[in-house]
Amino acid sequence: AAVAAASEALLKEFPKIDILVNNAGITKDGLLARMSDDDWQAVLQTNLTSCFAWTKAIGWPMCRARWGRIINISSVSGLM
Repeated sequence: AAVAAASEALLKEFPKIDILVNNAGITKDGLLARMSDDDWQAVLQTNLTSCFAWTKAIGWPMCRARWGRIINISSVSGLM
């Protein structure tokens, strides 16, 4: 809901958004066996759900404009 409200406000102020950069991320380092469900949900919510929500909110106006770029940045930790 927060992303929907923020994107609506942004699109009122800036009717055309050309570039979206998804760069949010957190980590809860440690052994998977010791990771709590709350930590796992926080990682998924920040790293994946936020990217989905912003892309959905800003991507559709880009499609209607027939132009736009979405850049997803992830951590080098994903390569390990």
